[in-house]
Amino acid sequence: MLVENLKMPPLDVDPTIYFLNIEECYELMHELNRCYLENPYLRYFGKCSSANSEVGRCLMRQRELKQQNNLEESRIKYRRLQEKLRKLHNENETT
Repeated sequence: MLVENLKMPPLDVDPTIYFLNIEECYELMHELNRCYLENPYLRYFGKCSSANSEVGRCLMRQRELKQQNNLEESRIKYRRLQEKLRKLHNENETT
């Protein structure tokens, strides 16, 4: 049974992947799930391979974007910490 609303993941989709904030990949996941449901045996012989590859590429792009965002946030936090430490060090030297 294909889930139309995004509240519960389909049984064939890993819930840890499904509930990530990757709305762009939801439609591809639904297409893959639909392929699995329509081809319960042919899916083992590569019938759904292209849909599976598309989902994998989409998830990879999302992971790379998240990685870039996390790196930038980390750099910003590091700069703030360095500034605070510099100010603290300067205050200690003047007293």
